[in-house]
Amino acid sequence: MSVVIVAGVEMGYRTTEAILEGGCLVSLIFAYEESMSGASGYVSFDDLAQRYGVAVHKTRDINGPASLAALRAADPEIVLVLGWSRLIAREFLDVPRHGVVGTHPTRLPKHRGRAPIPWTLIHGLAESALSAFYVDPGVDCGDIIAQRSFSVEFEDDAQSLYDKIARLQQETILELLPALLEGRAPRVPQDETQATYWPKRTPADGVMRWRKSAFDQYNWVRGLTRPYPGAFTFCGGRKLTVWAARYLDNEPDPAPPGTVLSVESGEALVACHPGHIALTRVAWETGQDLAPEEAGLAVGQRFEMGEP
Repeated sequence: MSVVIVAGVEMGYRTTEAILEGGCLVSLIFAYEESMSGASGYVSFDDLAQRYGVAVHKTRDINGPASLAALRAADPEIVLVLGWSRLIAREFLDVPRHGVVGTHPTRLPKHRGRAPIPWTLIHGLAESALSAFYVDPGVDCGDIIAQRSFSVEFEDDAQSLYDKIARLQQETILELLPALLEGRAPRVPQDETQATYWPKRTPADGVMRWRKSAFDQYNWVRGLTRPYPGAFTFCGGRKLTVWAARYLDNEPDPAPPGTVLSVESGEALVACHPGHIALTRVAWETGQDLAPEEAGLAVGQRFEMGEP
């Protein structure tokens, strides 16, 4: 019984590798074209395909005629969507005998939609879940198969949470795979009255607004760090990306928000509204990651407010 996998990012790569290592017959992998290499978490599946002798169909349009023809030729029992940023049309969904299954790292029906890992951290959630569900043409609204809880530690950032969810996705899919292949996995309809949605994010949405609290700033930075485009601010007309920061407190300070108060021991202390955060890894546009003193940050500098 064969599986087709749709995956364009690192999380999907890890789960696909585990499925192949387990000996499951994967008849085809749909992956992003190289022209989409700028997508967050993008990874090539070429080496995995060569190692296991699996065909790869690279595409920008999972619903296009070429993709549909490749899917029909593969003739799968099940399709697993393990990291794909495009909605899948009914014509594609109707091909596999036992449906199309995806995962979403929220406790559906809460928080459907885009950028779930950044939003989880930006909103300071302490707990969530990975939902495995049957994909339909809507946005994360298909019947639930299983949900697995995970904790979000205060020290987690986008990379550590991504890794945690990637491991959980791998474990969950491997556990469910026998039932999925045989068409006997459970189906629990989602409660539409409880549905909420998170909006799409773009790199331009990462600007830091220094009139927000230090707690909000910390969540902003940790939610947007790699593998995402990063939180950023401006100083003297130059863009500075903040890849890592440390939360200090939410105590008021007479200094204007966005003021650099000290630069020492690998940290730049910055006033927020209220409170303070310490920037620990920064990068000027197109430059390498640096400690704040290496980047030339100095006491008294003011970052732009980040608001119209």
